[in-house]
Amino acid sequence: MDVVDFGMNIQEAVNTPRYHHQWMPDEIVMEQAFPEVDVSALQKMGHKIQRRKQWSDAECIAIHPVTGERLGASDPRNNGKAIGY
Repeated sequence: MDVVDFGMNIQEAVNTPRYHHQWMPDEIVMEQAFPEVDVSALQKMGHKIQRRKQWSDAECIAIHPVTGERLGASDPRNNGKAIGY
């Protein structure tokens, strides 16, 4: 979504703090990397927030739409590697 909707490259998208929201339990789980101002704003709107050090692990690939170049991004939250054939 960050690549398509916000124009980030694949590595920027992988590095972005993550969140998860679901209906039951009605709470937002957010990584601690989110700015406190954002968390406070959500709490003022009545959202219940749970903070986590990190949320998941993503090793991502993309293919550049013009050049066809294969692009890889490894999640800095762990020591993974984005490699391919």
